[in-house]
Amino acid sequence: MGRANFTQCGALYMSSPDLVKRFGYRGPVRLSSPNPQTQITHEGCVALCGRGNEYYPWSAVAATITTWILPILGTLLQAPFESNSFWRTVKAINRWIGSPISSLTFILWDIEISGKCALFVDMATPYEAPIPDEDSEFSSIRDSFYLLMNLNQYKMKPVISMTREAEGLLRIVLFSKELKLLGTRKTLSQLRKNLARDLRINRRRGVVPVFISTLWFVVAVGLSIQAAFGDLGNNLQAHALALGLFVCWFPILILCSILDRNPMASDDIQRKLNKMVDLVCVSLQNEEICNNYISSFRELPQSQKMAYWVHKITEKAHYIQGDYFCGFAGQARTRFHYGAAHAILVDIEKAYLAERGRNWLADPNEARASLVLGQVDHGFTWFDGRIFWQLAASVFIVGGTSAGAFVLSFNTPTVGLGCRTGGYLVFFTVALALLVAEMLVWWFTSPAESKIRRHFEDLRNLTARNWFQRVVFTPLEFANMVWLCYLLMAQTVGAFNNCTCMASIWGGNGGYIDFDTLNQVNSPMVEKYWKQGTIITCVIMGIGMAYIVLEWLLQAHLCTENYKDAMAGLIRVRRFRRYTYWIRYPSALLMIIITNSLSAIRIRESSERKVLVWSRETKYRPTVGQMIMRLATDAQSLPFQGIGDSGERFGEESKTEGDTENNMVEGTEVDCAHSGPLREANRVRNWDEEKGGYQG
Repeated sequence: MGRANFTQCGALYMSSPDLVKRFGYRGPVRLSSPNPQTQITHEGCVALCGRGNEYYPWSAVAATITTWILPILGTLLQAPFESNSFWRTVKAINRWIGSPISSLTFILWDIEISGKCALFVDMATPYEAPIPDEDSEFSSIRDSFYLLMNLNQYKMKPVISMTREAEGLLRIVLFSKELKLLGTRKTLSQLRKNLARDLRINRRRGVVPVFISTLWFVVAVGLSIQAAFGDLGNNLQAHALALGLFVCWFPILILCSILDRNPMASDDIQRKLNKMVDLVCVSLQNEEICNNYISSFRELPQSQKMAYWVHKITEKAHYIQGDYFCGFAGQARTRFHYGAAHAILVDIEKAYLAERGRNWLADPNEARASLVLGQVDHGFTWFDGRIFWQLAASVFIVGGTSAGAFVLSFNTPTVGLGCRTGGYLVFFTVALALLVAEMLVWWFTSPAESKIRRHFEDLRNLTARNWFQRVVFTPLEFANMVWLCYLLMAQTVGAFNNCTCMASIWGGNGGYIDFDTLNQVNSPMVEKYWKQGTIITCVIMGIGMAYIVLEWLLQAHLCTENYKDAMAGLIRVRRFRRYTYWIRYPSALLMIIITNSLSAIRIRESSERKVLVWSRETKYRPTVGQMIMRLATDAQSLPFQGIGDSGERFGEESKTEGDTENNMVEGTEVDCAHSGPLREANRVRNWDEEKGGYQG
């Protein structure tokens, strides 16, 4: 099959009446006038010109390489790769490029989680009050949420991580202050502070290169737009611009790495996180330390629940101990990875933060106890429908940028579905199918979908996920990545310049080639469609980039190493939120409508969702019942000085053999200072049963 020369072929066709009579196209046409003298059928083109390609000259190839290929490669080089991990890097590229919608969904989900962490830290203190110093409770809570944001990027030990006790232990690791650590003089707060400092210091410094590579890509888009509209109607410029518009989702995906970043040494950070978890597990298994830890909550209203819950966690501590975190999974590297942060954030938001609002850290002891206790509705491994918003945003970004390229290329004569537009459609369809299949597999194999499952059933589901990953997802992602690379190279060298591709025979339109408009089209409608496609892609790309940069600015105070600079950033964030508060009214109204609609059709109870909303004022006022409970708790802790009629001090009770039963919780003896009447123990057990979720 030789190379085609459509200039010579067109001259031969238009100069021969016999060829015009035999191969002339007399069907419907778009964006040009019907003219069989210049328009040849696809069959006639193949018979007259052959099936070969008319490749672009080197000058055109070099222009496309410098305008698009190099900026794309430069952007790819700024992706959050892991050091000295070749095969993990290959797998990450395969997933990011082969399944961009799914990858972007999980990356945006991680950004949403880190945004929640930053919001919770912002709302911990009053708006107008001076920022606390670096040794304050606020600084410690800031470190806790920063650690939560980082450990969310790691996979957890199978099966045991699905239990509610595993989530409870991580809450102790993150938020507890009173637990003494076995074998070290450091407190748990000091340990968290040191680890958070190491994470901030070693956090990969790559924001500036990412911004530069993104700017390079944006400049390339601008140059291509200028070249295309400067030579309006030129097919080469139009298809080159469409190629660039088609991959405009890629710099958005890479730009997300300024937020969802990976540490320079992920394995070392994993080792430090596991060391801290193991130290807490060992300390809780020490009876004296455990009882002293429970004693620290005896003046709080939830002391009975805390005592019961800590003992439940202690029973499972030896299973949790030992390599609890088992691999880096950030930036959508691992399919079905949900992380530990979402379940913790949702539960503490529902149990304490949403009700307290601004200045929720006013009572540090009560706040920490509530963060440790929480509600623990489901455990870590469960499918949450709230990921739909990130899913829709990902489809909007990838589909919207691809739609602009599709509109431009489709309406460049010959109008119709050809190799270029068909190739774009195939890539997006496969990416969308991968997303839908992944969500379905995740949903059907989520342990939370069935409350009566045993360990072997969970292992079976995990095996099913691995089977789908190896047999379906990974091969399809690789094929889609290869297809995208083929589209880029074929457009660059001109491999689409053949009769089949130029005739646009994939759809109902097309089926012909117009030699008169082969390289240049003078129809005024061409400019209209080119503008539509360009505007669609540029607007969507701009919205995506603006969102990422805005979130980076709002969350920077949580990740900044220098505490003084971080607090200065927090003050600016608060001012920005204050002056732009009115913008969030439409989205808040939409959420209220959706929540009420779901409650009306009984898909979700209205009490299932409580959200902490940013505000300037401190609005929390305790109810009468809460005030009475607080007074009763305070009264119980007061020393009694009076002497009763029997000569005994008030509050002293003789211990009988039967009293031991009241001090037993799930077969574990609780310290007398925390054990209540039998009805209180039963109430605590009922509270535990109402949590639901996986029981381990």
